[in-house]
Amino acid sequence: MKCPRCGRIITAAAAACRHCGVRIAKPCERITRRMTANSRISMACGGLLALLGLAALLSGAYPAGMFLSIVGITFCAIGKMMS
Repeated sequence: MKCPRCGRIITAAAAACRHCGVRIAKPCERITRRMTANSRISMACGGLLALLGLAALLSGAYPAGMFLSIVGITFCAIGKMMS
């Protein structure tokens, strides 16, 4: 494989490039970080949608409030499963 910084050939098991010293992130580390960030975003958006749904329910907009609440709770659950 090639080093992402200097482009020289390094072994696939290398933790760092022996030429320039850049740390080589394993694909699973990048995916884990991305999933953690996505779970936080999903939970934040879900919470906001649930609050908007609650506000809509309290103002009398029953169908819209139920829809927003269900979507918000679903986003929160998906975010919780990803974390």
